[in-house]
Amino acid sequence: MRRSSLSKTSHMLQYMKNERLVTIFAFLSLAIILSPVVTQPVFADRYIVYEDKVNVKKEILEKTMSDLQAYPKIFPQYIQSVQVIDPQKNLAKMKVAFPFSSEWQVKYDTLADGKYAIEVTSGDLKGTKMTTTLQKIAGFNGTPNAGTKVRMDLALQLAWFYSMFISDDSIRYGLDLGLSKFENYAKTV
Repeated sequence: MRRSSLSKTSHMLQYMKNERLVTIFAFLSLAIILSPVVTQPVFADRYIVYEDKVNVKKEILEKTMSDLQAYPKIFPQYIQSVQVIDPQKNLAKMKVAFPFSSEWQVKYDTLADGKYAIEVTSGDLKGTKMTTTLQKIAGFNGTPNAGTKVRMDLALQLAWFYSMFISDDSIRYGLDLGLSKFENYAKTV
């Protein structure tokens, strides 16, 4: 019996040693496979076009959209602060509160063809560019040039992790909500 008990113990120790080696091998393999994902940022490119009409004159909407200092008033739950850091180079820093607090540096400009462009140059959405085109149209009551047709071309650079949870429809909804907030604010200035 004693020999049988030692044999069982020996087999049990060998089994535990093999299990430990298999576990270590599995963790190392997983670490090697996932190391590029963990250590190298991977971005998903999304290109979204959004168009709508607002009942605000083009000039007023353009002034509202290009006034970065007003963004914390227009989007108080999303943008905590804006600081223009170099007006000659059109650079600003934004403290943003979604999906978590972070800082973005942005470059903004009104292009020669009248389009308004903003590019995120640092932060979570680095490389993201949005170009907005405004066109005069009749207001909703038929008044000439009292409305604006808006087209937003968004080239979104989104970390792969976020891209799995954010659909194109939710991005379009966000653009719609943002334009609505611009419209409402423009009507008060």
